[in-house]
Amino acid sequence: SNYPHPPKINTSEELLALLDKNSNNALAELEKSSDAHFMEPWTLRNGEKIFFTMSRIAVVRGIAMNHIVHHRGQLSVYLRLLDVPVPGIYGPSADENM
Repeated sequence: SNYPHPPKINTSEELLALLDKNSNNALAELEKSSDAHFMEPWTLRNGEKIFFTMSRIAVVRGIAMNHIVHHRGQLSVYLRLLDVPVPGIYGPSADENM
């Protein structure tokens, strides 16, 4: 397959290091970009099959950011099921002392 495979992660520390690395790389790419670049079209495709085309800024906001929010919601459900207090996301959670 031509698709990249994620690295094998063995510890929480390795996972956090990979998250830090990828977050820093993504932020650097965003910072060096321009408004004009974000207004250009971007296409999601699989070979010749096109799924959609929209501006890069719409993809970042509507696809990438919403996807992160979705997974944050999944994580909070998993934490609740494991009786782990949910940390604040947009301010204190119901599990934090206010």
